Amino acid sequence: MDQLHTTFSRKSNAIERILETAVDGTGITEKKIIYSLLVSSFEADQYLSTMLRNGLLRHDRGTLTYKITEQGLDFLESFRRISELDNEIE
Repeated sequence: MDQLHTTFSRKSNAIERILETAVDGTGITEKKIIYSLLVSSFEADQYLSTMLRNGLLRHDRGTLTYKITEQGLDFLESFRRISELDNEIE
């Protein structure tokens, strides 16, 4: 159970960091995700595919960046609130 929690925490932390980086309006590249999160290209693809499929990011083909959507902003805000509650409980 502890390993499952660790894996979930790592993945949710990565998703939060990607969204936070994409909030600035300039977007984020796959290369930046790989280097900032220290993940493989495969893992970055998995994160991006999941976030695109769920409407949290959109791909800007002109700049080859991923930008946050309104749904992504809402998700990030909800995630931050949940994290705050979790910290209060601990």
